[in-house]
Amino acid sequence: MALTSWKAFRFFDVSQVRLPGGDGSVSLDQGSVSCVTAGPNNIFVGTHSGTVHLVDQTFKPARSWRAHDASVTHVKQVPDTAYLLTLSEDLSHEPELKVWSLEQTERKSGQPKCLSSITVQNGRKNFPVTGFTVTSDLAQLAVGFANGAVTVVRGDFVHDRGTKQRTVFESEEPITGLEFREANSTSLYIATTSHIRALAITGKAQGTPARTLDEHGCAVGCMTLDPHSNEIIVARDDAIYTYGPRGKAASYAYEGAKKLVSVSKDYVLIVSPPKNNYTTAAALRAFGGTQAEDILNSSSFTVLNTDLKFIAHSEALSNQVNSILSIWGDIFLLTSDGKLYRYHEKTFQQKLEIMYRLNLYVLAISLAQKYKIDAVQQNVIFRRYGDYLYQKGDYDTAMQQYLRAIDNTEPSQIIRKFLDNQHLHNLIEYLEALHEEGKATSDHTTLLLNCYAKLKDVDKLEAFIKQPGELKFDLDTAIVMCRQGGYYDQAAFLARRHNEHGLVVDILIEDLKKYAEAMAYIVRLDPKGAYQNIMKYGTVLLENCPSEATQLFIDYFTGQYRPRKDAVIVQEAPVQQESGGFTTVARSAVQNLAALIPLPSMSMTTAAPDGQGSTVSQTQVVETTTPDDFIEYDVPKPRVAFSAFIDHPDQFVIFLEALIDSEDVKAEQKTDLYTTLFEIYLHQASSSRAEEKTEWERKARQLIESKNVPIDTSNVLLLSDLEKFRDGTILVSERQGLRFDVFRSYTTAHDTRGAIRALHKYGPEEPQLYPAALAYLTSSPQVLQEAGDEVEAVLKKIDEDGLMAPLQVIQTLSTNAVATMGLVKHYLSLTVKRERDDIAANRRLIASYRSDTAQKAQDIADLATSPVSFSATRCSSCGMTLDLPTVHFLCKHSFHQRCLGIMDGREAEEEAECPVCAPQIAAVRQIRRAQEESAGRHDGFRDALGRSESRFGVVEEWFGRGVMGTLTSLAEESIARDLEEAEGEDEAAVRDEDIENGLEPTSTQEQRAQLSQHSMAGYYRRPSYIAGGLRPFLGTQQPEHIVPIEQDYDAAISEERSLLRDNNLIPPKHPRRRESGASVSSGRGLMHRVSIVGLGRKKSTQIDEAAIEDGDGEAAPGETTALLSNGDRPPVGRDPTAPYGGEDDPESIDKKWEEAVMSGKIQTTWQRETKFLARNSAPLMLTFILQNSLTMTSVFTVGHIGKIELGAVSLGSMTANITGYAVFHGLTTSLDTLCAQAYGSGRKELVGLQMQRMVFFLWTICIPIACVWLAGTQILSAIIPEQEIAVLAGRYLKVLIIGAPGYALFESAKRYVQAQGRFAATMYVLLIAAPLNIFLHWLFVWQFGWGFIGCPIAVVITETLMPLLLFIYVRFFGGMECWPGFSRKAFHNWGPMVRLALPGLVMVMAEFLAFEILTLASARFGATYLGAQTVLQSLSVLTYCLPFPISIAASTRVANLIGATLPDAAKVTGQVTIIFGVVVGVLNVIILSAARFHIPQLFTNDREVIELAAAVLPINAAFQLVDSLAAQMNGLLRGIGKQEIGGYIGLLAYYAIGMPISFGTAFGLKWELYGLWAGPAVALAIVSLSEGIYFDSHGNTATITQDPPQALPELCAQVHHRLEAFLRAEPATERLRQVQEQSRLSLRILEEALERYGLDELSLSYNGGKDCLVLLVLYLSALHSHANKAQPNHTANDPSHPPPPRLPKALRSVYIISSHPFHEVDEFVNDSLSTYHLDLARYAKPMKEAFSAYLDDYKDVKAIFVGTRRTDPHGAKLKYFDPTDRGWPPFMRIHPVIDWHYAEIWAFIRELAIPYCPLYDKGYTSLGGTTDTHPNPALKGDPGGGGVGLGGEEGGYRPAYELVEDGEERLGRDR
Repeated sequence: MALTSWKAFRFFDVSQVRLPGGDGSVSLDQGSVSCVTAGPNNIFVGTHSGTVHLVDQTFKPARSWRAHDASVTHVKQVPDTAYLLTLSEDLSHEPELKVWSLEQTERKSGQPKCLSSITVQNGRKNFPVTGFTVTSDLAQLAVGFANGAVTVVRGDFVHDRGTKQRTVFESEEPITGLEFREANSTSLYIATTSHIRALAITGKAQGTPARTLDEHGCAVGCMTLDPHSNEIIVARDDAIYTYGPRGKAASYAYEGAKKLVSVSKDYVLIVSPPKNNYTTAAALRAFGGTQAEDILNSSSFTVLNTDLKFIAHSEALSNQVNSILSIWGDIFLLTSDGKLYRYHEKTFQQKLEIMYRLNLYVLAISLAQKYKIDAVQQNVIFRRYGDYLYQKGDYDTAMQQYLRAIDNTEPSQIIRKFLDNQHLHNLIEYLEALHEEGKATSDHTTLLLNCYAKLKDVDKLEAFIKQPGELKFDLDTAIVMCRQGGYYDQAAFLARRHNEHGLVVDILIEDLKKYAEAMAYIVRLDPKGAYQNIMKYGTVLLENCPSEATQLFIDYFTGQYRPRKDAVIVQEAPVQQESGGFTTVARSAVQNLAALIPLPSMSMTTAAPDGQGSTVSQTQVVETTTPDDFIEYDVPKPRVAFSAFIDHPDQFVIFLEALIDSEDVKAEQKTDLYTTLFEIYLHQASSSRAEEKTEWERKARQLIESKNVPIDTSNVLLLSDLEKFRDGTILVSERQGLRFDVFRSYTTAHDTRGAIRALHKYGPEEPQLYPAALAYLTSSPQVLQEAGDEVEAVLKKIDEDGLMAPLQVIQTLSTNAVATMGLVKHYLSLTVKRERDDIAANRRLIASYRSDTAQKAQDIADLATSPVSFSATRCSSCGMTLDLPTVHFLCKHSFHQRCLGIMDGREAEEEAECPVCAPQIAAVRQIRRAQEESAGRHDGFRDALGRSESRFGVVEEWFGRGVMGTLTSLAEESIARDLEEAEGEDEAAVRDEDIENGLEPTSTQEQRAQLSQHSMAGYYRRPSYIAGGLRPFLGTQQPEHIVPIEQDYDAAISEERSLLRDNNLIPPKHPRRRESGASVSSGRGLMHRVSIVGLGRKKSTQIDEAAIEDGDGEAAPGETTALLSNGDRPPVGRDPTAPYGGEDDPESIDKKWEEAVMSGKIQTTWQRETKFLARNSAPLMLTFILQNSLTMTSVFTVGHIGKIELGAVSLGSMTANITGYAVFHGLTTSLDTLCAQAYGSGRKELVGLQMQRMVFFLWTICIPIACVWLAGTQILSAIIPEQEIAVLAGRYLKVLIIGAPGYALFESAKRYVQAQGRFAATMYVLLIAAPLNIFLHWLFVWQFGWGFIGCPIAVVITETLMPLLLFIYVRFFGGMECWPGFSRKAFHNWGPMVRLALPGLVMVMAEFLAFEILTLASARFGATYLGAQTVLQSLSVLTYCLPFPISIAASTRVANLIGATLPDAAKVTGQVTIIFGVVVGVLNVIILSAARFHIPQLFTNDREVIELAAAVLPINAAFQLVDSLAAQMNGLLRGIGKQEIGGYIGLLAYYAIGMPISFGTAFGLKWELYGLWAGPAVALAIVSLSEGIYFDSHGNTATITQDPPQALPELCAQVHHRLEAFLRAEPATERLRQVQEQSRLSLRILEEALERYGLDELSLSYNGGKDCLVLLVLYLSALHSHANKAQPNHTANDPSHPPPPRLPKALRSVYIISSHPFHEVDEFVNDSLSTYHLDLARYAKPMKEAFSAYLDDYKDVKAIFVGTRRTDPHGAKLKYFDPTDRGWPPFMRIHPVIDWHYAEIWAFIRELAIPYCPLYDKGYTSLGGTTDTHPNPALKGDPGGGGVGLGGEEGGYRPAYELVEDGEERLGRDR
């Protein structure tokens, strides 16, 4: 092949190597070197002087040594060794050969060690060496000479053990090349100018003459060995030849002279000399000079790839090439002028890009395959080649390339190219290949099937889906596509082939509409597969194959199902038999199905007829099922099949009756069957007429009359009621003892006669029927008329048996206008008479008690003041006559001295007691001791308060028991001591009983005692705060207890009125006038007096008989007057024209408020809360600004003198705050408690006494404070480096000493007026003092020129004037009623005050110290930093005056709403508060950032201070946002009573995090003032975030028991209100409506139980399960109703009736622990103890033994509530009240939730958001032990069958509330 047909490329980058110059470098020009060759790692250069240089990659000689004395002409390194051979020539001598070891060196010279040196012999003929080669093992070498001789040298060259030389070839032609070819034998290839010969050196042919391989030779340097192919390459002028052991192997035509040939990797390197054209050369030399000489001397260099036949590189060189070197991965050419050129091969990717541009993809593929490129890269080439062919239109060939690249090609790229109709066959080919390779997706399958359908190629489609072997496509997709394309047979075949029986049935029914065939297929499936299909398609099969489908249901659910098996018989039948026999069978459904798809469990046999002749093959399907083929399976509960029979009642009846008659259905499962059958009977009867209806009703009656029929009574009642089947209702009610229900059925039907008969029949056994009968008989005039005299009999029975209180009777009759006065006149007269007799008896008893008490008091007085005469003559001990010495006792008993054991002449060691009276005295002392001990039981007192609705009554009771004689709180201790000291003084007017019995309640306390439970007045907190210094960081700590004052009560009522008005629950303040002028009848009051409604509103149940018999007014009522007026007249006391409709009196507001809160009608809006916060925070903002202006004025005034003075006033104020003012403020916080307690107790003069005591105490404290301030200069000089600042600050403190007493007096006086509710007094004083303070600063500092010292003088004058101004306010405007005058008692009783004040001092110091420390730290940096810090802190204090008052208003608002049980409204307030905080914070940030260069100029004129303050202000501005948020979060925590949480977080954030950050960054990182402010910013951010998270987690009110009250009554009320709201609401679903009905029924059962038994006789069985949880919530609600119903109108001031029954501290309950309990259940039960206030007794025993032990421990328990339901084991026949069975411990089992269904239980729990055991979220539906309870398998995976359950885990379980069926509830239980 000629090279002209080869493609030429430039696969090499050429660059000239810059050879190093200077000393030590090697020159490579022709005159300097004699030879150059390349080794594995180095280039060897031989010189004419005999030196050898070893050149490294830097082209510098790494080693050089003198190898020979003559010119080195040949150098060669043995491959893969460190041996180097050098050959030198000198024509006067024979050539010298040396072997060197490059690894060994000579010790002296360091040059490589010469291993051997020999002289190569040439018969003493001096000819130059023209060829030189060596074997790879250095065993032989050959040298060729120009005279045609070849000498071979053998021997040990390494160890120099001798060599042998022999001339092996001689010729007349000069030797031009030598190469050893080493294989099985070694041959020496010899080239001469005209021949190529091969000489065997070793092997069998050794010694034979050289073989001539070619009659043409080559030039010197034109022969080489290819190490890869082990072939000899020869370059001649006409071509390039390769030679192997057998001669010429290949040749490549390449015209032109050749100078050098070499091999590098896969390339053959050829250098061609300049062409010899002398004429042209001479002309060019003459014309061009030097440039022409370069052109003439140019050589060409070519790189050939002989395997792939392309030219890798070709170029012409300006100089002749002397050597070709292949080393370091590159090719080097050395020219005659010493230049070295590097040829660097391009990367494979670069080569590909070149070939891509030339569209040489075939060559690229060959190249990639030759170099064994990875498959991914080859696929890229294939794909690009395919793209190229696709563009050319060669689609078939392109597809072949795409198929080759299928492994790494995105199929969508290829598919898009062939989507058009012309190339579908190519697309099909590609898609089939994808499926064959297993790379097809469902989309590919879809597309392939669509292509088949498009081409209507059914054969290919069937071949595709019926291909044998492993499935290579997505089955579901294939089936879906076949069904969509109408290939139903193929889809059915696929589904059947892969045992997708459900899909087969679905295709037969949904697509082919072959219902009989589908039925035939289903009955041949295994039980599991058949069950799935009949449950899915049962309704359709019943519609189309009713009898067969019904029988299938019966067989399966009775356990008699057997899959049918078939055999297909292939019979060769004669032609004439075609019309008979098998033809009929083939037309059957089974035959059709078998013809379509193979049936399950089908076998095939062949039968041939006996005769011969024309036959055809016929098939027959024969059923082969035998009794032995029965497959055992779990028979499902029949209930699951009910849904399939919808709209098929006839088949349903057949199914139910068959299952009931079957003995294979379990007895416990027949309950559902009987119940459903009963329902179907009733339904059929209601839809039938005449005789058919009678027959259905007969069947229904017969069904429930049977004693062995297990139908739930509640179901019978419910169904009978729904279907109007009255016989069923009465029958079941009578049987179950539900007499109320029987009576109710008559009343519901308005059958008065029947109701009266039921009353006569059941009344003696059920007395509670009489109140119900009274309500019914007076429900309408018609009923009353039908009842006749029965009402009087009912009233008489009620009165005789005490079944109802008179007020309850009145309330019952007052519900409508049916009953008249004459109807109840006799009853009321008897009641009034009896009440009067009781009152008279009580009065007589009270009079006797009073008489006895007066007599005892008189006796005690007589004993103390009057002489006593003793007339006894006998000893009360021995009975003998008295003689001296005699001892007489005041009890009139006398004894001999000797009888008492008193010796003569000696006095008794202790006072003697009367032996007769001693036991009685001891008993009294024991009682007194017990009372004193119980006085310390604060928890008992708090518990009594929490359980009572009349808290003041509890206080009164504990006073009466004498157990509160010792006041334990510090405030009470202090007041009690004051009262004791005031005993006997006329001006104090303190009664003795005040000391003995405690403090009398004030009118406000009495008002609060009468308030309703949710009244805001009972929890009202006033929005106030007294600023005491700079800004705090912990927020305000409220006093432990503040006794409310009149203003608090009025404010609370006002807030309630406002919220009621906003919620449209009372008329507006200014209502519209009526257009009509009609006046109210004057007889209204009379009618109110005599009406039942009026009587019902009285606070006592006493009835004024005169109000009935006598009347005044226009028209006296008669016996026929209606008890309830239904006219249009407004209620008494209401005036629609008055403000708030006349309903603004406190009592009405309180009543309305209680009703609204209980019904959940109180709501608020963000607009209202915004208005409230703005209105209440504005005065506080003004007060804060005025208070802080007292110190800020000093900063503003002095700051303009200089930065020294600015720093001094800041340092002095800081020191005064920490050491003085904070002390005053902290200590006076005790007055918040003491003065408030004193004022609330009614002893107002004690308020002034407490203030005096605090003033004197603070003035005493002023002494050590003054000492500290006098030494202020010395103390500050030791702390700060700026002495001048310390001196000025010390002077400032010395002057402030004068004003300290005035400040202390003002702080105490503020508490004095605040305790009286006069919060404006302080603001009024500050409105005068603050401007005066500004004026004095201006006057003294600037006008008088006093400078710095004028500032403290102005402060002192202001501090002295402030208490005087406050005194003027008290004297002339109000507050003197609490001033007792100066008293010496102020110097006593300091102990309680001091102990109460110390915690406040610690808190205040902790609050204010954090920011003052920063001021002190800033002084360490110098006066400029202290001045800037003063500016920044002053701004922080000033801006804090905005958010802090908002937080105070928010805290009080939230506290008041929480106290009134309005958490949702409190959350709205919290949200508005946070928004307020953000707005105020952002406003501060904007102002400070925008004016940061101007604000500091207000404080000082010093440029350095201004610049530093302006630089730090951005940090201070950012600080404002988190500061504002922190203030609001502190306020919200105070509002929910968690202020201690805010304190702990603040202390941790500031002192554990903020301060270290401040000092670490300021001093450690040298951030200075920036660092000081970084700490507080981080701390406040932490405070905001932490408190926000806490408030959010503790502010959720989603669950029914979230943040439960402290006592059981509040919990019961909360649950009751929540449940009542649910029962009143319109149900969103039918299930919720059923839950409401069930709840009402259960509440009635609970109420009946509470009527029958006392609370100490009832207990609750509780195990944390869902049923017990529902029962517990219903029980709590019933307890609240029962407690309130007992005495609905009872008040604390009504002594004629006892208080309502008090609930216990905790509910009795019992927990029977499983032998293997779940820890989750135990944890949930433990949580329930505190959540629901349970007194839980635990027993880890079997149930019978546990109940027996419980009843032994609690002997008074008679009945236990049990959460059993009908679906529980042994629960089917239980009744609401059911005594225990024989052999069990005797008690009454009460089952309030017995008739609830599983889904109703969960609907109740989820609707009321009741927390439940976490196991229910993990798939458990019934809680037992860990060994017998598992997740319910019915909840396995997701509803769609995906298998993904809770948490997304494969195979998980769904929550328990997703289950619906009762019958599946216990599938997770082993028993």
